Amino acid sequence: MSVVYSPPVRPIVTHVDAPVALPGEDPPPPAVVDPGSAKPSTEQCERLILALPMDDGATNFRYGVVALPETYLVYGVAAAARVFDTYLVDPTPEHIILRQRIKNREDEWVWASIDPMNWKRLIKDNDQVGIFKNGVVLENFLHGEVFISY
Repeated sequence: MSVVYSPPVRPIVTHVDAPVALPGEDPPPPAVVDPGSAKPSTEQCERLILALPMDDGATNFRYGVVALPETYLVYGVAAAARVFDTYLVDPTPEHIILRQRIKNREDEWVWASIDPMNWKRLIKDNDQVGIFKNGVVLENFLHGEVFISY
């Protein structure tokens, strides 16, 4: 009888340490995977609430949520264009301006222009930012509502 030697085989399943709730405790938050990292994280992502006015009076809105962008133009405006591209006539960053929802002295909610250079200092987790048209209202041209006279 001959004996055949085989090298040890590595296990297929490895043990992964994951937080487990003990009886009577709340379950741990779900793991959030950062697209820039292969490692899951239990940290919650800071987010920005986007509001797109659906009328000129800014009384009806469509809402969206994105991870809090690092910068105004490169990430903030680009995220707004991606989220609301189906509702915008021309969803290019050049035609979008972001405004922060704040209360004025009369305790009324208003949309305030944001200084792009101070985006990181002004906009925080769960702030609401409105998406508005920058410059000419293109819908009027596309739907023939502009009359030119001389």
